[in-house]
Amino acid sequence: MSDYRYKQLFYDICDYREIHDSYGGKNYDLVLCHYPIFSWKGMNKGTILLYGHTHNSAEDVYFQKCLTGMEANNCRHVGDKPIQAYNVGCMKPWIDYEPRSLKEIIEKYHNIK
Repeated sequence: MSDYRYKQLFYDICDYREIHDSYGGKNYDLVLCHYPIFSWKGMNKGTILLYGHTHNSAEDVYFQKCLTGMEANNCRHVGDKPIQAYNVGCMKPWIDYEPRSLKEIIEKYHNIK
């Protein structure tokens, strides 16, 4: 399939996007990035990173351990809210190759931890 055909299927195709969403009467700031990143806008204020790329791998486990270490060591970009970065790769069992709402992502992610 050509790039043009992909572009017709989606509103936008990009590497990084900052968006807002809500559920349950609460507003959320989100950063969407294909890749896990160690610092994103608003991470110290509760902004959630939704990422993929790492699949079910040791790389993803290491990334999450690094974020935990950043919190434990009061790194520069850590604020008074916990760091939230969720791997939403389609192959994750709780994603199961289906689009998921923010509510489903947050609730299911907290249930598997």
